Amino acid sequence: MHVWWVDLRTESPEPYLAGLDDAERARASRLRSPEAYRAFVVTRVVLRRLLAAYLGLTSRVDLHYGPQGKPSLVGDPLLAFNVSHAQTRAVLAFRRHGRVGVDVEEVRATLAAPRIAERFFAPAENAALRALPGDQWQAGFFRCWTRKEAFIKAVGDGLSHDLRSFAVSVDPTQPATLSSDDDANWHLVDLEAGEGHTAALAVSGSATPPVLRLFHWPGAGGGGHNVPDRFGDS
Repeated sequence: MHVWWVDLRTESPEPYLAGLDDAERARASRLRSPEAYRAFVVTRVVLRRLLAAYLGLTSRVDLHYGPQGKPSLVGDPLLAFNVSHAQTRAVLAFRRHGRVGVDVEEVRATLAAPRIAERFFAPAENAALRALPGDQWQAGFFRCWTRKEAFIKAVGDGLSHDLRSFAVSVDPTQPATLSSDDDANWHLVDLEAGEGHTAALAVSGSATPPVLRLFHWPGAGGGGHNVPDRFGDS
């Protein structure tokens, strides 16, 4: 597994605009928030550059979007990937074979969090949240959310997947675990996302937890020149 982090605070969207296709430019133009605009433009082009580097291509990689908006690569189905971004950072995950999902969120106080938990979290997750000390509730909520989001993104169903049909561990001090009727071998892994953020990764088809290699995207114009040329056995 290769996991790439992008610090969106250091990136300007302008150098990346030429790397978008027409549909993506139209989508970007509808984003009113400057932070959302920057995150979408930069992350989508970084994804294309990394895919091209992994595949040894010099031309722009074309992406196919599924019914839930998940991008996929038509030309190399054995290269799985997923991407997520918050306000100031993005994370991209790549692997050979199997499925992968990743999610990063900014940890912030929100009055809607208890209602979200009651509506979308499984009964066991809500019970576990209520059992947490008060000063850990917010961290537990976002751990639960990112773990669940990473799993449904790996499955590929997006938010059409019943979030109450499976349960993840909630305690922010304990490793991530998953309880699901899916017969694949699934692993959940918490990622170190930096101060003020939390992130999780879900992978299928492995009897053992994934071996992660972490990378950081260079500044604008870096072009992904330091992309490893192989995954090895990880």
